[in-house]
Amino acid sequence: SVTLDLRLEATAAPGAAAAAPVTAALEFVTRPAGAGVYVDGRRVGVSPLKIDGVAPGARTIRFELAGHAPWTSTITLAAGESRRVTASLEQRR
Repeated sequence: SVTLDLRLEATAAPGAAAAAPVTAALEFVTRPAGAGVYVDGRRVGVSPLKIDGVAPGARTIRFELAGHAPWTSTITLAAGESRRVTASLEQRR
């Protein structure tokens, strides 16, 4: 007797059109690195960071780092888009 462990993946039939992407990807880079990254008010990690599976549409991005002024911007993502968001955070005086 033989045991097989298989992983099945759905694929398109030959000649079938590939499904259109339904999410987007974001990459975050800050200077200095190590800023908290927030998307629509929810903390998603620390820069530098890349996340996939972001819903398309308007997204509010915020970076926070101790001793620096917060940085906020709104971007609009399309399905299948990959966007890089960069910011230089200013030190508080």
